[in-house]
Amino acid sequence: MRPRPAIVHHHPVRRLGHVRRDALRELTHAPRCGCCISPRVHLTKYIGSTLFSDDTPATLRRALPATERERWSGRLLSAFILLFGRPRETVFARS
Repeated sequence: MRPRPAIVHHHPVRRLGHVRRDALRELTHAPRCGCCISPRVHLTKYIGSTLFSDDTPATLRRALPATERERWSGRLLSAFILLFGRPRETVFARS
């Protein structure tokens, strides 16, 4: 069983299925541009292709250029984290 993403704890709805549904609905409001095939592709130009489930929307927003920050709300970034974030994995044990 996959662990619940950390972002779920910040969402007012506690059931994961409802949170995913709300996240998909939020993506319909994602800004569109003429340069990319999807909002997700546009976002990855600035923050990279890997989102982790313990990322925070505020941190991702700060990683965006100032000209892009207004377009990406914390709620929208939360939806991306929830739907596309993956757990972090440790390759080597820390000593």
